[in-house]
Amino acid sequence: MKNYLEINPKTDCGGLTDESLVSFVPMPNVQEKNNVVEYDLVPYGTVKKGFTVFKKGDMIWAKITPCMQNGKSCIVDEMPTEVGFGSTEFHVVRKRTDDVYMPFIWSIFSNENVLKAAQAVFSGSAGQQRVSASFIENFPCVIPKYDIQVALASMLERKLLEMNTKKQQAITLIEEFEENISNSYGLQNADKNRLCFAIHLSDLDGVIDAKRYASVTTTAHTLVMANVFDIVEEKVNVTRYGKQVIDWIRIDDLPNQPLDIEEIRTQPANEVEGTFFEVQEGDILVARLGPTILNQKIVMVRALERTTIASAEFLVLRCKPGYNPEAVMAVLKTGYYRDLMYSHARGSTPSRYRLNREDMLKLPFPDIREHQEQLATEANDIRIQVKAMRAQAGQEWQEARMQFEKELLGG
Repeated sequence: MKNYLEINPKTDCGGLTDESLVSFVPMPNVQEKNNVVEYDLVPYGTVKKGFTVFKKGDMIWAKITPCMQNGKSCIVDEMPTEVGFGSTEFHVVRKRTDDVYMPFIWSIFSNENVLKAAQAVFSGSAGQQRVSASFIENFPCVIPKYDIQVALASMLERKLLEMNTKKQQAITLIEEFEENISNSYGLQNADKNRLCFAIHLSDLDGVIDAKRYASVTTTAHTLVMANVFDIVEEKVNVTRYGKQVIDWIRIDDLPNQPLDIEEIRTQPANEVEGTFFEVQEGDILVARLGPTILNQKIVMVRALERTTIASAEFLVLRCKPGYNPEAVMAVLKTGYYRDLMYSHARGSTPSRYRLNREDMLKLPFPDIREHQEQLATEANDIRIQVKAMRAQAGQEWQEARMQFEKELLGG
């Protein structure tokens, strides 16, 4: 590929001043395996050091686990500025000549088999493994004529659009359910179009972030009867284990807006380092890091086969007797609680905000006991429907991928 592509090339930023607005792409802004990205606009002076630089038309490709194997990559062809910045965990891929069609290159390097091949050349310690630039540079690949590249990539793009449309329909189903919950319990979000929120000076922690203070001025809680403290156990156990094999729930293995815990890693306990929580069936895991709060990484532990631990970047909520965890989780997954939890997180920058357990337990919570069984049933029905819709979309996308490979190889 190095004959066709430049990997991590230099980008000229000479025309920028500290006040110039540039595009910024943190890792959470790149979706998985669908070439979709969101751009933030920030002053050049805030990102000119310590970030990856790219220009419009480049492809950015996550090099660190688990973002790489999850398929976080995209082409920044619709970036609002000519120069952009992003996480240092991206490789930048730029075409050397106009004979290369970048959507075709994205199709290659987002392929499941290519991502698996990249895992074989990981380097670094567990949890911080990366793929070097040489993997992309030395990757052997058939590069057909330009018109064939366009035809193959266009076929895949059509299928990708169909998949994203079906996934959006699933998201709409979830959002409508969450809106019904919010309306039932008087949990109303502040106006999303507002760019400023008035707060007391004592509540300002030095970070200007409209999302952070949105919930502070929300005048809801009309039916709130309790705090989270009243419905969950105050403490959960810190894991103590010997050398037996354990199951491990990692926060990075959860996609955005997860329905279930899709992946649990298995490994010897003596190879797991750090502080973790031992979890049991029915526990609710709430991601506490700022970006993961906004991505609504909240799941319930369901069937377990043996001792299972969860990352310390989760808050583990274990419901008291009389409360259905499925119903409690359904309320916590509403946009209202997403914004409320984010507003109570603390840290020096948005990427480092963390929600403390003490603050989580103090959050208001509606009295759901009278209708919680119905709420739990409806939440489970929605979960089953959405999983089926996502599975169908994924299957059709996989079939399109296989057809792409077949035609590329002349099968």
